[in-house]
Amino acid sequence: MIFPWLEPIAQQLAQQYRAAHLHHGLLFCGIKGLGKQALALNLSQLLLCENDGLQSCGFCHSCELFKAGTHPDFHRLADNDKHHISIDDIRSLNKVMAERSQQGGSKVVVIDNAENFNESSANAILKTLEEPSANSYLILQCESLGRLMATITSRCQKITLSAPSFEQTQAWLAQQGVGHSLHSGLFHMHQGAPLALLAALQGEEALTYLGLAPKMDEYLKGKTAPFEVAGYLHNHKEQGLTWLYYWLQDVQKLSLGANQRLLVFAEHASSILQVANQLTVSQVYHLSAELLALQQAFRQQSGLNQELLISQFLLKIKHLFGAKQ
Repeated sequence: MIFPWLEPIAQQLAQQYRAAHLHHGLLFCGIKGLGKQALALNLSQLLLCENDGLQSCGFCHSCELFKAGTHPDFHRLADNDKHHISIDDIRSLNKVMAERSQQGGSKVVVIDNAENFNESSANAILKTLEEPSANSYLILQCESLGRLMATITSRCQKITLSAPSFEQTQAWLAQQGVGHSLHSGLFHMHQGAPLALLAALQGEEALTYLGLAPKMDEYLKGKTAPFEVAGYLHNHKEQGLTWLYYWLQDVQKLSLGANQRLLVFAEHASSILQVANQLTVSQVYHLSAELLALQQAFRQQSGLNQELLISQFLLKIKHLFGAKQ
């Protein structure tokens, strides 16, 4: 089963395979929540299927093994989203790819989060990409091409996944049983990724983020203290800083003259515009970069006084906001 917005890509890849034109190295690139893994698994089953056709048959011996998770010619390097892909991992996969197929058909390796290659493992995978064995396929997945070595991307067929339209996403969410309508701000926050939106809407606090904009407005007008807003953000853990990041992005959008309908906090466009009129594009850019660095520090270092550091960051925003007043 493939998601409807991925069907054209899945069909194109299937046609290339049946015409013997499919590249041995494939790179699926797209933001989280578009279904890269589902596409990779769908193609993998087709490559291993014993029958002809543009879709895997689902009932041959190979398909049964694949569905049971026991196919000897399918290998996946997953759960590597929080650490680097080691050279030992790649050496093991290279050995598998160099061996003969146990079922007499294709061999398929899928690697999630390919941006987590380090220099050694990236160089190791190049051997398989440059000298592939017969009927072997390597499927890489990543969120950002810019984080991959050019020597890897240049040796792969790149498939970029795009989000469906707002209307298509809303219709699909309705089919999944999501009762309430899709909020445009939530759509923009998740960059239109249907699976991310589904996960958010199935939670109990999908629209909680909307509380940030009025809090920032009150803070910049001197009605609340920085530690109060910092406490609010800290209570929502990493999600809170993500909301603040998108608030800054809304400031940036209005600074550049974007349509208010593209904002995450569109209902508070007037107060955000006041901030946009006070800060330069460069200042907002550097604030956004600093916030991302702060999030990274919180992930990697325990023992940091997070509320204090968030308060200091908020003070910097207020200082820049008040500098022109």
